[in-house]
Amino acid sequence: LRDGLGLRFAERANPDPRKRPVREVVGVDPALNQRWSARRAAVFARHGELAADFQAAHGRPPTPVESLKLAQQATLETREAKHEPRTLTEQRQTWQAQAVEELGGRKNVAAMISRALSPKVAPGPTVDSAWVADASGRVLEAMEARRSTWQTWHVRAEALRQVRGAEVPTGQVERVVDLIVGEVLDARSVSLARPEPDIIEPELLRRADGSSVYTVAGAELFTSARVLQAEQHLVTMAGLRDGHAVAESAVDMALLESAANGITLNAGQAAMVRTMATSGARLQLAIAPAGAGKTTAMRALAGAWTEGGGTVVGLAPSAAAAAALREQIGASTDTLAKLTWSLGQGDLPGWAQQIGPSSLVVIDEAGMADTLSLDAAVEFVVGRGGSVRLIGDD
Repeated sequence: LRDGLGLRFAERANPDPRKRPVREVVGVDPALNQRWSARRAAVFARHGELAADFQAAHGRPPTPVESLKLAQQATLETREAKHEPRTLTEQRQTWQAQAVEELGGRKNVAAMISRALSPKVAPGPTVDSAWVADASGRVLEAMEARRSTWQTWHVRAEALRQVRGAEVPTGQVERVVDLIVGEVLDARSVSLARPEPDIIEPELLRRADGSSVYTVAGAELFTSARVLQAEQHLVTMAGLRDGHAVAESAVDMALLESAANGITLNAGQAAMVRTMATSGARLQLAIAPAGAGKTTAMRALAGAWTEGGGTVVGLAPSAAAAAALREQIGASTDTLAKLTWSLGQGDLPGWAQQIGPSSLVVIDEAGMADTLSLDAAVEFVVGRGGSVRLIGDD
């Protein structure tokens, strides 16, 4: 499209901040995107209604698997009857009429097409050795921010995202991508492969790149020194037992209060609350399947901790999850990203400034948090004398 028609693409912010930006053709009116995405908008709106109904019925937001099922239900419920078959000419006539209606006339449509075919955009960065080094660093940061281990396919996809915004001739894209992938995997990542000592396959059992035919191509896992260091630090923090501990009587009182409010915890939930409140652990993790009542138990934990003279703060990966956690524990909540961003900027929100030796920070959906952010949050809280409880599922 770029070589043949002169089109250019630019990133447009995604309405969902957790998702990547969308690349769109420069010069195309956003109104047309919205007009021709009406189906998606209807599905999205219906999905929101179903998710709200689920929250009201179950007292918690849907899990990712449940949310996918709700999206499938919304897709089916909003599906319209198919129109009669059309020829390509008829279909293009329909699109033309819709564009004229949306943009207010044929002249406006023609002007938009002209802008798209001859866009005025600033040239991208020049690709040289310094740019490749910078791009490799950005690719590694993207890997660390989204996963604890990665494969060559993950790195290649991110390298393509970096290269497509630069001034690279179409025929050279693969070569530049290969350079970045090699730099990230060979020089900036740590291989997690387990070598088999004293086993050397003959030439007939090796691929063109020298790898053994008994290995799955592209399946090797990598991580980084920063991720390994953060994981080790988290394990060290989990071994500390010098934090604030709540008396058994405060836990008993919180469990009684929960039962009096119509929420009787089962044996597993009660044991989790008691252990997390009285252990004195600086960092502790609770794992249970989705729907097992982890967040409900956190309300009792927050009650026990407060009864014992402490304060509670909640963190979650997204604003929606933070709002749901706030309803459950009745305490101040925010996103994990807000804390890590504030730490980097040196501008802590009020609730973070008040964290001290008697503070408990509950991080919900901890499995969705990247390792580096989790480590930064735990380091901050424990450094101020507080304790952290991670809640999540596999």
